[in-house]
Order: sequence, then structure tokens, then C-alpha cells
Amino acid sequence: MSLTERLRQSDLVLLDDVDTNQLYQNINQSVSAVRTSFPDDVRAVNINTDLIQSNVETFHIAADNYDTLLNNREAIHQFADNLTAIPGVKSTDIRGLPGETLSVQMEPDALARYQLQPNQVIETISRTIAPIPLGTDQGDDTIRTLTLSSYQDLDDFKATLITNTNGENVTLEDVASIEVITDAPSSLIHEDGQSVVSVTVQADDGINILNLDTPLKEAQAEADTLFSDDVTISSYFSQSTIIDEVYSSLLESLIISFIAVLVIMVLGLPITSAILVALAIPLSIIIGLIPLPYSGLI
Repeated sequence: MSLTERLRQSDLVLLDDVDTNQLYQNINQSVSAVRTSFPDDVRAVNINTDLIQSNVETFHIAADNYDTLLNNREAIHQFADNLTAIPGVKSTDIRGLPGETLSVQMEPDALARYQLQPNQVIETISRTIAPIPLGTDQGDDTIRTLTLSSYQDLDDFKATLITNTNGENVTLEDVASIEVITDAPSSLIHEDGQSVVSVTVQADDGINILNLDTPLKEAQAEADTLFSDDVTISSYFSQSTIIDEVYSSLLESLIISFIAVLVIMVLGLPITSAILVALAIPLSIIIGLIPLPYSGLI
């Protein structure tokens, strides 16, 4: 295995005979162990692999009217961004919310008035929406990330300068009609007669899912301030709940087995011997579970 280090990134090249699943798990557990010791100005550590991400929790954002959900589009994306910012969360998947298309239709009369050709407008738009290059500047033992300003809203895009005619600035809005069109939804979700948008949280590999339960609940509580009063948010699926149910069922089975063994032993042994034999089963299980937290398995 070879390691290549770059600014804020390390690439691992694995050998063919390496158990990738186990190695990925060990790397994530090691990163999780030291993550809290990093300084406050260190950004979240992300580990990217080709493994399938596990769904931790699904939130349902519901409203009586589907248009209400569309009007809360920015709030839904903000909620998803807040979830992604939680350490241990890999990504979020939004379902039931259609995309948007920016439509620009040039007006022939306006082009003729300003003596413009369609290709002039198209080239200006292409330069406007082109990817913004990023770079770094290093000096005085400090590395600075360079960014270029970009359009933040539709009004800025409409004000894109096309040309200057007789001292008058001609903007995109002067020669074209611009609007945002909602795409046809690829899926529609309904629950109890309400329209729903689902947001599914996917965790990093090797993350203790139970540790995500509290920050996810806090993010859900904070989300109430993002949405309008006619929108509700609830947890539809939680893997933490399933894990709690499994542990509860295991504890119940342990108690039942202890009582059953005790009753059977009492029939043929003195009470003291029966208790010792009955205790042997749960004690052996408990002793077997003790090393698990120290080995990073739970």
C-alpha cells in the first residue's frame, strides 16, 4: 500500500490481496478515534470509498399541498446541508422534490434593437455559467484557498452584462425572458393523505450509528424554524431505533432464559446450585461482550 499526501487529502492505493472491507473499516475507526483531537479550524475529515453507504435515518417533510413543499425548496436543501455537516454523515438523498431548469428565451425584437446576434448572448451565458477555477496561494508558511465570486441569485444572473451600446449597458434581462421552471417530478410520495419529501441520511463507513442519533434529533428540532407553519417534519425510519429494539429483545431473551434455566434447575438441584448454573449463561454472554468496545466493534 502506498500513500500520497496532498493539501488536505491523502490517497491510499491498495494492493490486490488486501481485504478492502476490513481495511476501510479500520481506517474509519482510526479516523473517528482521533477526529475529536483536531484543532477547531480543521475541517471535517471525509473518507471516500466505493462502498455502498448505509442509510441511517429517513425524515419525512409533509404538507397538505404539494405546492407548499415546492415553496419550501430552499429550506429543504438547507436542512439537508445541516445534516451533511454532522460529523459521520456522508451524504443525504432527497426524494420527491423535482429539480429546476433555468429557461432563457431570447427575444428577436430586442436583439434587433440592440444590434446583437444570438451567438453573442449564448457565448456570454456560457462564460457566466462555466465552472469557477480554484487554486491556492502559499506564502509566509500559510496556504490560502483562492475563490472567484459567482452569481448567488437569479437577479444577479439577469443583470449579466451583454454589451454596451451608446454608453448604455445592455443586460441579459433586456434581450431575453428568464424564468425558473419546475421539472416534472420523477417520484411522488404520499403519507396519510399528505404530500411528502423524504430526506435520507447516509453514514460514513465504520461510524457508530448510535452516536449519530443525538445530533440527528437536534438537527430535526432545529429544522422546525426553517419551514413554514403548514409543513411538518418527522422521522420515518431510524436505524438507531431498530438497534435499540434488537438490544431490548436480546435483554428480554436473556432474562427469560435465566428464569427458565433457574426453574428447571430448581427441580433437580438445591436452590444455591440452581442459581449458580443459571447465572453461568448470562455471565458468559456478558464476559464475551466486554472486549467489544475496546476493539472498536461497538
